[in-house]
Amino acid sequence: MNLLHKPVGLDRILALMKVHRNWLQIITLGCGWIMAVTKLLAGAEIEFVDKDRVVFLGGTIFDRDRLYGEVETALTSHFKGRSLTFRNLGWDGDTVFGHARVGGRRGAVFGVVGEGYQAIIDQVAKVDPTVVFVAYGAVEAHGGLESLAAFEKGLGRLLSDLSAPHRRFILLTPLRILGEDVTQRVNAAAQVDRMNILLQTYRDAIVRIGESRQMKVVDLFSASSLLQRDHRVNGLHLSELGYEALGRYFVEVECVAAETTGVLDRSLMGELRSLVRRKSELYYNWWRPRNDAFVFGERKSEQVPVQLELPQFESLIANLEASIAALVR
Repeated sequence: MNLLHKPVGLDRILALMKVHRNWLQIITLGCGWIMAVTKLLAGAEIEFVDKDRVVFLGGTIFDRDRLYGEVETALTSHFKGRSLTFRNLGWDGDTVFGHARVGGRRGAVFGVVGEGYQAIIDQVAKVDPTVVFVAYGAVEAHGGLESLAAFEKGLGRLLSDLSAPHRRFILLTPLRILGEDVTQRVNAAAQVDRMNILLQTYRDAIVRIGESRQMKVVDLFSASSLLQRDHRVNGLHLSELGYEALGRYFVEVECVAAETTGVLDRSLMGELRSLVRRKSELYYNWWRPRNDAFVFGERKSEQVPVQLELPQFESLIANLEASIAALVR
């Protein structure tokens, strides 16, 4: 059995001490894990109103969801009868500083981090959402405890810069990761435990920020339904089954109860999922093209036909959203 799934106790702390010299720090964090009560900011349950514009913002967890569409499908079905629009602005490996969104425009090889951060602000502003799901911390946690203060400051800055009178925020904590069989690779399992302690520490920081700003926090780190092995890819990212479980978790645990307006049957759910996936694919190719230097950057003059195609994406996306609205009316 992996250490991750064993009762937390002295044996777990001792295993970590064998691998890490900074054992006092590990003991301190480990005891915090043992004694911590996951009393998160419950706030009001998640609820959408008619004509809400929802944005998924963050790193890999949202970027991969566009492949499956499970979260949007679940939320759209749950709030059946409301005219909702969703935009997925997830970017794999992104941070609260916009590291992954840095472009190579104006001749720069990688650009500068400030450009990536401004890209987040501009991308959200273009959608002008009323609800923003914010999922960061998984990448930043690899920086260890010494990067925690910078993360807290960065997340606070991002939320402040994105704030608007008509906008609500829902903060997501990082997922816990799954490890290998401890009987085969003790060191690897101990490394997984250490990483989970760090992820929990960043989770706690997100909770503190959510509490201070009176924002809803969804604790994915503690969601037991997301810990099954077939719900993960290499114990790290969510699989298709994992995203299906995530969608169920949102509607069954975090959202207000569904109105008694009937539920979609299996075939209609499949049709809805197909429409959502197609819409997400089109939107992804529109706002984040594979080689954006030819679309938005310094070489766009070389690909004039591409500029003419961009408005066509908008109409195609609008048509698919009309079909989705008709299905869940």
